[in-house]
Amino acid sequence: MLKEIALLGNLSNQRNYEYSDTEVQKLFAAIEAELKDCRSKFAHKSRQRRIEF
Repeated sequence: MLKEIALLGNLSNQRNYEYSDTEVQKLFAAIEAELKDCRSKFAHKSRQRRIEF
């Protein structure tokens, strides 16, 4: 997964790809939203595991 994220950097080569600043912002906003969602799932599970007396 981290390798695939690192490969996104290849898209920054404007000799091979065309993109606008808006498209870059949308790309990273979508990635950040998914990461936030994933992180919240881990936080939610750790709260479920707590045993309270």
